[in-house]
Amino acid sequence: MSIRRRTLLLALPMIGVAAADPLPQREVKLIVGSPSGSSSDQAARAFAPFLERYLPRRRVRVINTPGGAGTLAYRRLAASPADGSVLGWVSTPSLPARMVDQGDPALVSNLRLLGAVSKEPLALVTAAATSTATIRSTFSAEQNHVTIATTAPGSPAFLTGLQLRKFLPRAELIAFPSLTAARCAVENGDVAAAILPLGDAVPFVLDEKLSLIGQTSLHAEAFPSFPTLVDQGIPLSVWIHRGLAAPAALPDHKAAELNAALVAAVQDPEFKGQAETGNFIARFIAGNEWAPRLEAERQQIASLWSEQRWATSSAS
Repeated sequence: MSIRRRTLLLALPMIGVAAADPLPQREVKLIVGSPSGSSSDQAARAFAPFLERYLPRRRVRVINTPGGAGTLAYRRLAASPADGSVLGWVSTPSLPARMVDQGDPALVSNLRLLGAVSKEPLALVTAAATSTATIRSTFSAEQNHVTIATTAPGSPAFLTGLQLRKFLPRAELIAFPSLTAARCAVENGDVAAAILPLGDAVPFVLDEKLSLIGQTSLHAEAFPSFPTLVDQGIPLSVWIHRGLAAPAALPDHKAAELNAALVAAVQDPEFKGQAETGNFIARFIAGNEWAPRLEAERQQIASLWSEQRWATSSAS
């Protein structure tokens, strides 16, 4: 056998290995503080492929870590390696609410907010049978009180209900353990109204199972086809922001790489299409801009907490 032929034969296994796995992937764990199938979990899993798309040679794996109404996940993230291999799915006002109702005001100081990637208002809905209802007719002066279903105490819907009650003193909040339970309660007529994230409410509005009588965005911002609370004399604007965080010690160059991926993902036409069909807004808010908004929400929630304390269980 010639030297040339032997050299080629010896090289063949190496060529085969390179072709089989030219660029091995590294795993990025994305911690979500709610159970599989929850609204927050679905949002994180829907975003994960876009994060993968703009982080070369990364494979994103969602890790559900429910407990403490999301606090367990935040603490697990804070204790993780600060090398970009572990990230957390974060939402406000849930994070500042945990700082208040879990008695952990330093919770956010152990995290580095990378940026929000989406924002979504909440909706006030009634049963489809009351499709002509308005906030004025639903909460008329003749009624002693009107029941409003929300999700678990400390959740965005519940916190919105506490703020709404300041304008509708006859309103009585009834917290349900899940979004589905709250929706079914209003659909079946067990309560007069319910507060749900807009994206979860709209499919049932389009199917004429629910009627949307007010939402917490402004016409100038989005969703002009749905009536707002502001238009009906209630100056209340509330948004759920969802995005990513990392352990506080994450180096600047790693944060810059992740931020670039988030910006690209939010600008991706497919993600924008997902936002349009899901009734949320695809918008990047940098961590240093998100942080002061979070602090303002924490102060607002602390004021609500001083007026009425609630027991958290599975708020998300």
